[in-house]
Amino acid sequence: MSNKRFFITIFVVFFILNFIWCFIVYDSDYIFKFKSPKGEYSISNEIYQNSGIANNFTYDSAIIGSSMTENFKPSTFELYFKTYPIKLSYSGSNSYNIELSLSQIFNSKNDVKKVFISLDDYMLFSATEDFYPFIPSYVYEKNLESTFQYLYNKNLFMELNSSFNENKSLSPMEFAYNWNDEFEFSKENCLAGYSYYEDTSNYQIFNGDSRLIVDQNLSRITKYISDNPNCQFYIFFPPYSMAQWFTYSVGSGIDYEIDLQKFACEKLLKFENVKLYYFQDNLDIVTNLNNYKDLGHYCEDINVEIVKLMADNNSLLTTDNYQDILDNWRITAKNYDYKEMFED
Repeated sequence: MSNKRFFITIFVVFFILNFIWCFIVYDSDYIFKFKSPKGEYSISNEIYQNSGIANNFTYDSAIIGSSMTENFKPSTFELYFKTYPIKLSYSGSNSYNIELSLSQIFNSKNDVKKVFISLDDYMLFSATEDFYPFIPSYVYEKNLESTFQYLYNKNLFMELNSSFNENKSLSPMEFAYNWNDEFEFSKENCLAGYSYYEDTSNYQIFNGDSRLIVDQNLSRITKYISDNPNCQFYIFFPPYSMAQWFTYSVGSGIDYEIDLQKFACEKLLKFENVKLYYFQDNLDIVTNLNNYKDLGHYCEDINVEIVKLMADNNSLLTTDNYQDILDNWRITAKNYDYKEMFED
């Protein structure tokens, strides 16, 4: 065999093997980068799969936010809102992750009519310049370079091939990222690692610097609210436990948290297509520490209750009532008997 023929043969074999490899990755497409799945599939990795879900699935609404949204079931929204959502949760997410999800759903083929967003305090005051959790660019970017990075990422493919072939079903969105059955919800777990003490040395004032950070984080959401007036945004403050508010009382201070929330309300209530809900003052939820696995993470029953309350416009904030509601909660949180909470 001549050298020329040898190199041609090597090239052809190399090309065929590459084609086969690319076809396998494309056909499997565990992160849905190229297409929506057919038949049974698994949704188990929000960092790698959410972008593909947003870009390629069929839906008319979306659930977006942190771990506070991970125990939502789309069927609950179908029942109470007559809508068909996808779930784009990112555990520990910040405003960049929410912005990415919003940009993807509004640039998809879908006519999105409703968006449900959890608005966490930590997300509002986090001064960050990148995604958290981090998302590799080839997951969400649509260009030739990102395509090749995905197609030839052997380690990722092997990892995903192992994990995404587990728990396959025809409707995996219903239980996507849901951790309710993995933990025990109890007062003991909620308070684990904490004990009562008093400290005001770390109190902060919600001033110009803090306002700037919150404003920057909110702007990543409000630009999509403004640009999509025909979409209804349902935004809610999650009901953290009273144990969480104890940490605020010995940390940055309850005044700081309330002033931060009031500033966010002021910004969001300017939009006619926003419904803003405040569940923090729902004492039936937040004082029952058996609803929680830790300071803030509540069980699936609370997720269901949140959907019901939103559907009934219960706990709805308006320009006329938000000041009074949050000021009343300020009084309640400041005067709550946290010491007794630890003694019981």
